[in-house]
Amino acid sequence: ALRMLAKQQSDTVISITDFVVQDMEQYFAVNISNSSALPILPGDYIPDMTGPMLIAFDLDADTGVLTLEFDETVDADTLRIRRLFLRSDDLNITVNYTEYQLRGPYGTTTVSPIVEFELSPANILAIKTLPNLATTPNNTYLLLREDTILDTALPPNGAMMELLQVRNYTYDETGPSILTFAVDLTAGTVILNFDEPVLASSLNATGLTAIAGPNSTSFHTLTGGYTDSLDDFQIVLVLSNDDFNVIKQMEDLWTDINNTFISVEPHFITDPTVLTEESQPNPVMEITFEEPLQASFVINDTGMPILDSFELDLNTGILILHFSETINITTFNFSGITLQEVSNTMLMPLANSYTLTNGTFLSDGDVPDVIIRLDRDDLNAIKAMEIANSNRTAYLIIEADTVRDQMDNPNAPRFDGINALRVAMYLSDMSSPQLERFDLNLTSDTLTLYFDESVRVSTLDVTEIAIHNNNTITYFLTNGSFSDSPDGPTVVIELSEFDRNNIKRELDLATNLNNTYLSISSLAIEDMALISNDVSDIDDLQVDEFSEDLAP
Repeated sequence: ALRMLAKQQSDTVISITDFVVQDMEQYFAVNISNSSALPILPGDYIPDMTGPMLIAFDLDADTGVLTLEFDETVDADTLRIRRLFLRSDDLNITVNYTEYQLRGPYGTTTVSPIVEFELSPANILAIKTLPNLATTPNNTYLLLREDTILDTALPPNGAMMELLQVRNYTYDETGPSILTFAVDLTAGTVILNFDEPVLASSLNATGLTAIAGPNSTSFHTLTGGYTDSLDDFQIVLVLSNDDFNVIKQMEDLWTDINNTFISVEPHFITDPTVLTEESQPNPVMEITFEEPLQASFVINDTGMPILDSFELDLNTGILILHFSETINITTFNFSGITLQEVSNTMLMPLANSYTLTNGTFLSDGDVPDVIIRLDRDDLNAIKAMEIANSNRTAYLIIEADTVRDQMDNPNAPRFDGINALRVAMYLSDMSSPQLERFDLNLTSDTLTLYFDESVRVSTLDVTEIAIHNNNTITYFLTNGSFSDSPDGPTVVIELSEFDRNNIKRELDLATNLNNTYLSISSLAIEDMALISNDVSDIDDLQVDEFSEDLAP
């Protein structure tokens, strides 16, 4: 579709070429060139005032692609993905009903009646591991709320609410593949990374063989082992004591990266696909003795300090790092720590990650358990990017030489997509965001709100914000005012012409610092938490920076 064609009466003209139409005497109409095109008369132009309607959707559970089809052209750039909900049934809610709110990013900018995008890793993980949701056409519904997406009219119209059952559903018929693995010979664990989520409870360790190389006669097939991992892209296999001892006794097996390989049989693990008449769990792809997979990293007893686990509290911004030994805190480099949404961002490039810039040590001196208060800017960035908004989306990697021990040995690294560490203990953000200050600029007609944490701008309701003089005059903003700010602690609201004129009309309102105050209700905006928290009410916050109207 053409973005700027016939959007308003002033830019709507028509031209015709020869042979378009004939009169009753079979004479062709006169050519009207582009340079002399006829404008449409004002009374003959009727603008588009109807919102687009979702008429069908398709889901490919194999590739993770969601396709939306509307009854008219829409602008995918305006998609508010968090207003899309996958449901297990229609609105007749049952006891076993399941609903999942989609989240970004989604990576599409098309202008078309059809919007197609690949679901983000967080969406794929949730959909494949939630019970009774999007496993068959019978439990795959999509709820699209009002204004989820806009058409290309001027002004644009928001989509109408619609709930539909899937039109075309493609089953997941592809088994998971092991992409990389790492072995920790100090802990007796094998960290396995897959190209899709796997069902942790289906793990059968006897399907994995430790082998020294292609067709090697030095190998050991596991007899046991277990995992405490959740269903995810990464599984940590804990070797049984018997298997671990056998492997350690074999001098040419799993002693370093050059003789650390695995072969895998299909019964080792499956994906979470539900068993139905049309589908069944898909077993892992086989890895043979002839072409075994080599380890990407091996940790052995070299004296390096190892990051064993970490804790994260998003309420307080506290990060606790548990090392295998006492470390020298003066050698710590914050930029060596990266938090990420998934265990493998190389597999899932839409996934977010964030490298720390600073922090404050709360632990006392050189210790094995390092307690850090995250820098406020770092914490807000992590929240805005929706990293660690649950225990399933909180992973950490650490560069080599981020810290050293008392003997000056550098730490062992943890790599993205190889041995990234999932959070061991997690506390979600349950605190309401606080509005700390605001600025009002009546030259640029902007109202800037500064919160103590990142907020989700798509939840902004400007009608819950009022400008007042702390006495007798109060003005509530109207829906014409809006914000295009990214999610974060700062929200810039563009005042509509209607709002700015009404504010400027009052002689005793917002003319200086002393008569410019703001009130905001708890319904005005929400934070970035998975279970969101409403902003705290404020009644009488005085403006921090005020700029009067200097425009001519």
